[in-house]
Amino acid sequence: MKKEWIKVNSKKGQLTIFVIVAIIIVFIIAGFLLLNKNSDIPSLKENPSGYIKASVDKCTKEAIEEAEKVIIKNAGFIEQDNPWIFNLTSYELLCDSSGKNNLCTNNHPMLIVETQNQIKEYIAPKINACFETIKSSLRNYKYQSESNEINVMIVDKEIRTEIKKDLVIEVNEQKVNIESFNVKISSPLYKFIYLTNRIINQELDCNCGEESCNADLVNLMRYNREFEIIKPVYGMNGEEVFTITEINSGKQFVFAIRNCAY
Repeated sequence: MKKEWIKVNSKKGQLTIFVIVAIIIVFIIAGFLLLNKNSDIPSLKENPSGYIKASVDKCTKEAIEEAEKVIIKNAGFIEQDNPWIFNLTSYELLCDSSGKNNLCTNNHPMLIVETQNQIKEYIAPKINACFETIKSSLRNYKYQSESNEINVMIVDKEIRTEIKKDLVIEVNEQKVNIESFNVKISSPLYKFIYLTNRIINQELDCNCGEESCNADLVNLMRYNREFEIIKPVYGMNGEEVFTITEINSGKQFVFAIRNCAY
């Protein structure tokens, strides 16, 4: 009986030890993750230039990603410019007919330029706030900077942002001068706008009342296999809604046209 009691308690003791060891391991891992949470941002004292560039890169990417999400939802705009509401959903009319059996007018022939400006307008205050945060973190050091100039470019598979800002700091007698920051994210926005322009141009290449005015979506998808293009909505007055989906990411660019209005 005594041997059995000792055997049972021995097992309980081993179990207790295992539990304690497991708890210690969990705390060690949690501490390691906490210490390395911002490991992608270099130390200010060891690498002041790297610290500033990494900080600007992080907050600028976040701002561009936010802008892209809103822009894609509104067909190139932060807020819709010419909305058409159907079944409680608002769509941006990029091409609108002025009267019965008239071809629509492309309201935004330079959509890519307008979209670049929209992104710039959205991210500018966020980038300014980012520099203010950096300035605050450097309050114990010499810090001088000029106002920044922001340029946005939408190119194939990317949104690129250049921030021109003459910034000088002195950390531990080390003087650092930075004149510009270049930040980019992966994005299908360029191809979304390209395909949108192709669809509108093909819709306009017809005679209202004499023939059907429809873009060749099958052919467009044949030469742009990473995208799917559908027309899920038809209105009562010549309206059509197009949805362009990047297959890999699932991102969707949705817009409407009203062509050859009835």
